[in-house]
Amino acid sequence: MQLAMKIDEKLKYIASSGAESLGTRKSSDLMTRSPRILAVFTGQGAQWAGMGVSLIKSSNAAQSLLRMLEERLAQLPEEYRPSWSLTTELLKEPGTSQVNDADPTGIVGHSSGEIAALYAAEVVNAEDAICIAYFRGLFTHLAVGADGQPGAMMAVGTSEEGDQELLDEPEFRGVVSIAAVNSSSSVTLSGDVERIEAPRTTSQDEKKFVAQSLT
Repeated sequence: MQLAMKIDEKLKYIASSGAESLGTRKSSDLMTRSPRILAVFTGQGAQWAGMGVSLIKSSNAAQSLLRMLEERLAQLPEEYRPSWSLTTELLKEPGTSQVNDADPTGIVGHSSGEIAALYAAEVVNAEDAICIAYFRGLFTHLAVGADGQPGAMMAVGTSEEGDQELLDEPEFRGVVSIAAVNSSSSVTLSGDVERIEAPRTTSQDEKKFVAQSLT
């Protein structure tokens, strides 16, 4: 919301001041430099039900790739072989899609973008990448804490210092901790499913962004 307001204010200023352009002028040597590309692959939280539907329906290449990936998964040992179809899950409506579940797709999850990065860098091929992603999701539910309780992860829109003060309380010590500092205003917590409920409730009461993922 604040970003949108600042953009609107800037546009109004440009319109009223008669300025010819908005933004930063490009460097004069850009035309002579060799192009450089940075690819960023996101992890947990970037997926949504229905993502890629238009591409799947309109692209023969996308359909062919999905068939190849499904054929590779079908070659896994029978006890691990998925009972679902990649194409079917991706085409499902939000109410029935399992794209957010770790077990069915095995493609999304914290730092799972590293798998896509490995594939893009040609370190692994598509068939190996889908197997890595699948098994990662298949065994996620086995993650347990020191006391044997199921684990969970939760992204919170707050600073590291803000959350650490809460986690220093005796009831959270050793069972809930900061797993990653995403930015100055975003951290990821991990811990027991039951114990992580209190930080979630506290954060929601304080009107902070919260996104919880049960393993």
